[in-house]
Amino acid sequence: MTKTIRRILVPVDLSERRDAAFDRALLMARRWSSELYLFHRRPPWPISRFGIGEDVELERREAERSHLKALVRSASEEGVPVQVVSAEGDSARAIVAHAHLVMADLIVVARDFGSSHMWGTRRVAATVGRSAPVPVLIVPSRKVAPYSHGMPFKKVVVAVDFTVASVVALRVATDVIAQDNGRGTAVHALSYASPMVFSGSEASGVAADLRGQLAQTETRLRGAVQAGANRLVEPRVVAGAPGQAILDVAAEVDADLVVMGVSRRNRFDELFFGSTFRKVVRRSLRPILAVPVAAGASRWAGTSPAHLVSEGYLEVA
Repeated sequence: MTKTIRRILVPVDLSERRDAAFDRALLMARRWSSELYLFHRRPPWPISRFGIGEDVELERREAERSHLKALVRSASEEGVPVQVVSAEGDSARAIVAHAHLVMADLIVVARDFGSSHMWGTRRVAATVGRSAPVPVLIVPSRKVAPYSHGMPFKKVVVAVDFTVASVVALRVATDVIAQDNGRGTAVHALSYASPMVFSGSEASGVAADLRGQLAQTETRLRGAVQAGANRLVEPRVVAGAPGQAILDVAAEVDADLVVMGVSRRNRFDELFFGSTFRKVVRRSLRPILAVPVAAGASRWAGTSPAHLVSEGYLEVA
């Protein structure tokens, strides 16, 4: 992944708690000799027949310019080429659109970007993570996780649910781990029925069945790990809700990064069926690397990524 990161887009605003994304992006840009694009959402100019509030708005915009100049100066002092991209409109859609325009290879966004100080919905970060054309690194604020802003990533947790998106994420995670000489944990959550009361042989049968499912799933998970990467990635299968399982394993291994493959879904689909990705974004204290895959919801059959056709098959009778 890092071999192709030449342009990094990072949304910025005036809130101090959101500077963590800029700091992380600057570290990456310096390490990989990348260009930095600072995306700034410009709110529409207020319309007033009597000029009410215009002085306050002018002061706020001047403060914005000063803030952006300070960020540009910080990047320039580190020897990182930097440009400012300014746009109006919906934050998530504008970020994704300008990632296309500047041909970004990575987006780094604060988890709380676009949220109010009172209500931290994480909506913008999760939407960008699912709809962007490139990987998206979602960074928590310093106040939430002051320890999670270093480089490189040494301990990586990757979520695998045997969809195409998760297998692509596993390959990206393996690449990150190999380049930084780190260790990884591939975690799969095995869903089970709601807790019920059993006794005697019934209870032992249910427990034996669950153990069998865990062992079978772990064998499949080992097969999903690329050949030669077994020494880098440890497979873990746990019973329970996927979102909580990912968070629990990340806390257990003290992960520096959580990697998740995400497929494109509309908002109604997410509201009706739920979204593990949004749940993890909302509650994680660690950076999350979202790897968007357009058709990622397709199930992975456990075979090679492409069916190779022999020359004999192509011969015309």
